Amino acid sequence: SRLDLRRAPRWPHAPEALPGVGAMAAQVMDVDEERWLRHFCLEAEVEQVLRWFRDQGFTRPSDFDERVRMASRLRELGNQRFQSSEFESAMMHALGALHCVDFAQGHALLQSDAQKREVTRALAPILSNLSVIFLRRGDAYNAARAADLGLDRAGRLQQQLDP
Repeated sequence: SRLDLRRAPRWPHAPEALPGVGAMAAQVMDVDEERWLRHFCLEAEVEQVLRWFRDQGFTRPSDFDERVRMASRLRELGNQRFQSSEFESAMMHALGALHCVDFAQGHALLQSDAQKREVTRALAPILSNLSVIFLRRGDAYNAARAADLGLDRAGRLQQQLDP
């Protein structure tokens, strides 16, 4: 079935989704939660992306460096699909790349500063690609979300480099 990301994602864990909980909920962290795919996809769509990832023969490595390399490889494959006007495939490759650098929050807390910078460097071109892909697919909402998130990550990278 075709993946359609035109609906606004629902965030069941977002503090604003919990009436009356307020700022206290913002301090609760699910250390096992991976958030990047869920930024653009509903839970069923996340499952579609993960199924596509497996069906293509990909397995997300556990090693940090291998995950970043796989993200880069998938981004490059997505670029090739985009150049061939295969926008659905380009999107799936970009979302697969995003999945590779989508570390659980608990794992991200244990990363060195250099690893955090490397993840941020990897995210920027993936998000840029997603923004253009979403735009080409007529999904202005997620195109803007990807662009905003990419700009946020680029700003954080600049802060990391210029403390």
